[in-house]
Amino acid sequence: MPPQDPPDGYSTPDLPDQDGSSVPDLSDSPGPSAKQAREDDSQVSPSQTTEDRFEMKPLGEDYQKGEKNTTAQTVKMAGQDVEVHEKDWLRQQTDAKRAAEGKEAVSDEVWKAHVATTQYMDDQQRAEHQVSFQAGQDATGAENVRVNGDSLKEGGEHIFVMDGEGQLFAKEAQQALNQKDDTGRGVHVHHSSFLAGEAVAGAGEMKIDQQGFVKEVTDRSGHYKPGEAQTTQTLEELGNKGVNLNNVKFTMDRGDDKTTGMAKEYQQGGEQTFKARHTMADELKERGQSVREMLDKDADRRATRVRKAGEHLEAGLEYDKVSPAAQAHADKDAAALGSKVDEALGDQLAEQKEDLAEVKASVRDSLGTSVNQGNQAPQLGGGPRRGI
Repeated sequence: MPPQDPPDGYSTPDLPDQDGSSVPDLSDSPGPSAKQAREDDSQVSPSQTTEDRFEMKPLGEDYQKGEKNTTAQTVKMAGQDVEVHEKDWLRQQTDAKRAAEGKEAVSDEVWKAHVATTQYMDDQQRAEHQVSFQAGQDATGAENVRVNGDSLKEGGEHIFVMDGEGQLFAKEAQQALNQKDDTGRGVHVHHSSFLAGEAVAGAGEMKIDQQGFVKEVTDRSGHYKPGEAQTTQTLEELGNKGVNLNNVKFTMDRGDDKTTGMAKEYQQGGEQTFKARHTMADELKERGQSVREMLDKDADRRATRVRKAGEHLEAGLEYDKVSPAAQAHADKDAAALGSKVDEALGDQLAEQKEDLAEVKASVRDSLGTSVNQGNQAPQLGGGPRRGI
């Protein structure tokens, strides 16, 4: 899926030093006092007026300082009032990079002409991005639910967050980056947009097929960086709403470290077991590839000998004079290759046994019971949880 929120080290925009376009100074646009009050971190968003059911994750510190706590501005978008915030965190990165290159800091005019703001939604705008679920059967014939919403697109990729009550809000990824205010300046929707910079119970990306069923989920969000608690409770809530997690591909995103498998695997085994299992699988694939490459090289050598033998015959040499030498070389190579393959497969089998033993031990620790008994992991408690 295409990333929507930049991770640490996000590539700064390559901006021109001068720009002749006239851009309104949005910093002078007055915003309602209630919106400006959001600069106070103690204020709770409308979506979090009751006690949260889940463990919550606050907005990253850099985004709190460089986005949420910037002065709220009110702009018009399709005639509607929209609260936006500057991306000061990105501007600081950009100016630091330019300084290292011996360039001057970006001017306000150039910045506003080329870099979008971030939308912070009010109750009405948030409601327009709410996700609902409708029971049905997917292409496999399994019981599943379709996801619906005004901001969703069948066959599309989306960013989403989950609030403290388990409600999901989402927007199609490309549309999230294509909005413009009435002056023509870009207005982006990021994970921080849906709950106006407040803490979330989960965040990530979601791919929906042409029939409206969830096919892929990630926990990728540069703004929030969900941990195991947020990822586990998000997948569990999707399952509670009827999403068939057996048919959902899942990618655990930890920056440069990404692991892909199935959502049900992660839900049952947790982060440690999920990563160990797929790390081992990737290593085994690489080892298997090395053995296949060895066999392919031998096949190429045999083909070369056959071709040269044919050339000798065409040149007038008799077959009974060519054949013994060719066969002797073939036998020698086959014996050497067989020894190497046996050794490689023996090492691979021994390592597989060790890896499987480690995974079983990890699974037993994670699930709290013997893998051989086939017991399921205990489900998360149904009672309310206090936010972090």
